[in-house]
Amino acid sequence: MPRRASDQRRFARLPMNRPAALDGPRGRVEGRLRDIGLNGVRLDLPGDWAGGPETQYRLRVSLAPGATLKMGLRLIHRRGASAGFRCTGLDGGSRGQLTGLLRLYYGDEGAVQAELDRFEQDHGG
Repeated sequence: MPRRASDQRRFARLPMNRPAALDGPRGRVEGRLRDIGLNGVRLDLPGDWAGGPETQYRLRVSLAPGATLKMGLRLIHRRGASAGFRCTGLDGGSRGQLTGLLRLYYGDEGAVQAELDRFEQDHGG
């Protein structure tokens, strides 16, 4: 059974293993998406990647043919190759794709709506 967001985090993080592109001021770096949720992601990035915590990044990841998720990010922490990012923006199409994944994860529309409500609170509607 999936853990509820309230068990440890305010938002569920869905395990993933997908190629991902992270665009920033120094160009694009290729990595792996390890988990994703409405509030952020965890990526595995090359060891020589030098990102800054106040810098804005843009994630692009293909979830399925024709379904590319795009999310604005800010670096929160890094441990070795693993980097955690907070979501700073999510367009409507990407939000719809991620919401669909959450519906599959929870199997409970009430839990999905609670996450969407928290996301709206945190991101100003």
